[in-house]
Amino acid sequence: MNTPDLAPVQEARASVTAPRAEIVVVAHEPGPWFAETLASIASQDYPRVAVTVLIAGGEPDLEEQIAAAIPEADVQRIEPSFGYGRSANEVLTDDSPPAFYLFCHDDVSLAPDALRLLVEEAIRSNASVTGPKLVDWDRPDELHEVGLDVDKLGHVASRVEVGERDQEQHDAVTDVFAVPGAVQLVRGDLFHALGGYDDAMGVIGEDVDFCWRAHLAGARVMVVPSAVARHRAAMGERRSSAAVERLRERHRLRTLLSVYGVVHSIRVIPQALVYSLLRAVGALVTGHFSRAGSALGAWAWNLTRPRSLWERRRTLRRVRKVPDREIRPLQVGGFAPVSAFLRGQFADDGGGGSLAARSRNLLRSLRSGPSRVSLGFWVALVAVLAFGSRHLMTRRVPVVGDLVPFDMGPRELFERWFDSWWSTGTGHEAAAPTAYGIVGALGVVFGGFMGLLRTVLTLGMLPIGAVGMWRLLRPFASPWIRVIGTLMYATSAVPYNALVNASWSALWLYGLLPWVLAGLGRAARVAPDRKSTRLNSSH
Repeated sequence: MNTPDLAPVQEARASVTAPRAEIVVVAHEPGPWFAETLASIASQDYPRVAVTVLIAGGEPDLEEQIAAAIPEADVQRIEPSFGYGRSANEVLTDDSPPAFYLFCHDDVSLAPDALRLLVEEAIRSNASVTGPKLVDWDRPDELHEVGLDVDKLGHVASRVEVGERDQEQHDAVTDVFAVPGAVQLVRGDLFHALGGYDDAMGVIGEDVDFCWRAHLAGARVMVVPSAVARHRAAMGERRSSAAVERLRERHRLRTLLSVYGVVHSIRVIPQALVYSLLRAVGALVTGHFSRAGSALGAWAWNLTRPRSLWERRRTLRRVRKVPDREIRPLQVGGFAPVSAFLRGQFADDGGGGSLAARSRNLLRSLRSGPSRVSLGFWVALVAVLAFGSRHLMTRRVPVVGDLVPFDMGPRELFERWFDSWWSTGTGHEAAAPTAYGIVGALGVVFGGFMGLLRTVLTLGMLPIGAVGMWRLLRPFASPWIRVIGTLMYATSAVPYNALVNASWSALWLYGLLPWVLAGLGRAARVAPDRKSTRLNSSH
């Protein structure tokens, strides 16, 4: 007796009972890898799936390439300036949305069963947002992301280490705070209820923002490691690192300013402001001006869009079902950047990146001649400056000439800066000097200790100028060039005459000039900042 083949019947039954899914791909000037992305989508074994490809810029023959790989795909050309979030939101015009959307970047390759496993787990666990295990495009045994952790300020903390091998150590289905937007399965009704992704966000930060709002709506977010996708992570090929950092800070702050309720906003937003100020000061001291601009520019970018933020908050109030106090346990404690730094620096993994390895490298380098010269020079220079300025540091800097007293706190300085009446002399209507705002902001950084700030702005120009000259001479390989150049600059009569004549402008010119010259040299790529013209002490 022959047993009938039931496979076609079972397949037909599955195609009827399986919830409808739609794969949405936003293609923004994709590279040669896009053919493999399309092939992986066409190979999905899910029975009821439609494919929509949104082309946001690219070669004119992209439609033909997509039609050849996925003949039934719905291909639409959209404005390249939309950004990923607004581009993906084109599906919000669907009159009958599917049960699930699978949003994909144009640089991923899905395993044939990825969509099916994500949908099955979403139904089994009643999850509204699920994501796969992301591995490296060229090295599939190397993990990229297995879900994302997020702290209270919106900083993302990866759940895997850089270069970590996939040994099934993260293969348990887990609740997470967010899943990467490279591949993200979302329930159709939730996506429409939340209004999709934030239109103002591009491809950076929109995934965390959406998952955060999903949590507030009572949805469950999970990572399904049995579903696998290779991720090329081609962002660095399309945007500079400075642009990525700038967008990340803007979008992270936009999320913070819109998702928290009133009570938690009062508690968290000041912490975010202090963090940005400290980060900006640290970046300025180390010469990373673009990072300082990103930290402070994010506030300016967001605060100049109050209507957009207000609309987001009002929309979220309509769907909010979970209070902030229940969201907080889902986030990681502390500050994710600090934790990541400590974890990366103190873990002795033998890779040279730990604090122990760096300490060994430092001690090894200090045994060499050039490092001993540099170290000895800086110890001597600091000792001379500290001894020569001991009375000005331990006593009060005299109030004479330009060295005016700082007898107002940050609040009064800001009030005078914003006031249209300048009360100098008999008073008149005029804009207050910008220095009021600058000194007020620095006063906030110094915790209101205006006397300490005044001392630093006076005596601090001496070491700041010396450090700036040391950095300016960094392209020269010889330590003797840096030592002699910095010594000549530190012993010039300019800053000391400025102190005698109580001229703050001359002091600040001395302290900031090397930093400005170094920045101009790097921007213009003139010698010796060009790699090809670096000098070597052996020549």
